Amino acid sequence: MKKKIILSAVVSIVMCLGLIAGATFALFTSEQTISASVEAANVELTATVENIQYTSTLGSTVPESAASFDTATQVITLENIVPGDVVSFDIRVQNLSDITVQYRTVLKKVADTGLWDGLTVTIDGVTYDGTEINSGWTSVAPGAADVIVSVSITLPEAAGNEYMLDTCEISYFVEAIQGNVDTTTLP
Repeated sequence: MKKKIILSAVVSIVMCLGLIAGATFALFTSEQTISASVEAANVELTATVENIQYTSTLGSTVPESAASFDTATQVITLENIVPGDVVSFDIRVQNLSDITVQYRTVLKKVADTGLWDGLTVTIDGVTYDGTEINSGWTSVAPGAADVIVSVSITLPEAAGNEYMLDTCEISYFVEAIQGNVDTTTLP
């Protein structure tokens, strides 16, 4: 009987300790949640060809059948170009990005059977040679006025018979990157 009383006493003590321990964990609390909504920017430029003019430094115009422009692919084709022929056009660069971007123009010889060496290619008044030409990086803010880049391709009057039947394909494109990049480290 003594064992039952001692056991009952021990159980009562354990239960009291459990109530005391449970009561000590009933603390005042408060909680507040802060959310962060994050959205990435959009970097987007468009480049379109406009104001195409076909002329000759010899005083006459290039026949329309010798030159064509495909608005869907933005490709200018000059066929049967002869010394003195010039095609000039503008490239309109528009920043459709959400942020300030930096862009550069790149002129690259894609294919050539020898005509490239005879051509004079001028972009914004600067004459280029070589197989790839990169302009400097230029910063443009979203919503800023469009940038107009003037381009001309000429087969000079002094070009000789060595260029007859030669061909050349030139690619002109615009590259854009986010505006906060140090462009001095880019290739």
